[in-house]
Amino acid sequence: CDKGYVKAIVKIASWYKSGIFVAQDINEAIRLYDMAAIYNDVEAIERLIEIYELGIGDKKSDRKAISYVFKLIELDALKGKSKLAYYCMKGIGVEKDINRGNEIINEIDDIDKGTADNLKGMLAEEKLIDMSKDEIVKTYMEGIDLGNPDCYGNLASYLYNNNLHKDKKYKECFSSAMEGKELGIKKCKYIYLKDMLKKKCLKQKRKGQQV
Repeated sequence: CDKGYVKAIVKIASWYKSGIFVAQDINEAIRLYDMAAIYNDVEAIERLIEIYELGIGDKKSDRKAISYVFKLIELDALKGKSKLAYYCMKGIGVEKDINRGNEIINEIDDIDKGTADNLKGMLAEEKLIDMSKDEIVKTYMEGIDLGNPDCYGNLASYLYNNNLHKDKKYKECFSSAMEGKELGIKKCKYIYLKDMLKKKCLKQKRKGQQV
């Protein structure tokens, strides 16, 4: 099947999922994502996992989520195994098994350390593995040094959301993470725009107080 056709299906499915250009209809979104998933489209499978894992549109189903995770492993081992490790740590769709989760993380580390670093950072943020603030930042920074794009956005978000980005200790790390904005990393772009808006509002507030 033509890849352009499949990508078009995924795009329309995303419109139905979010209610963009069309009335929001999660059932239609799932139908279209499933259609694309038949042709092994990774993005469609990831969106289906998201829907069933988070219960978007009251569609929560751990069983369906894990079934698509195994399909994802067949198409993209790193993405699929990262999600499976998370599910093992949380007990989503499978029995909670920290040891198995760690084994999968080690498997990922052997294939791509940058991906493993990003996963470890995310798991630590959710308190699923034990890491200090410094260790989380260091792990994400190692991932950035290895060229993992997700580490840029996740580190920027971690520092910004925990109000650590202005701390002298982490300022340089935040600056490095925000370089992801030039790479098109959405989380970095969002933080930049949010920060600009916050500064603009503060400036207007001060201006109003002076009048």
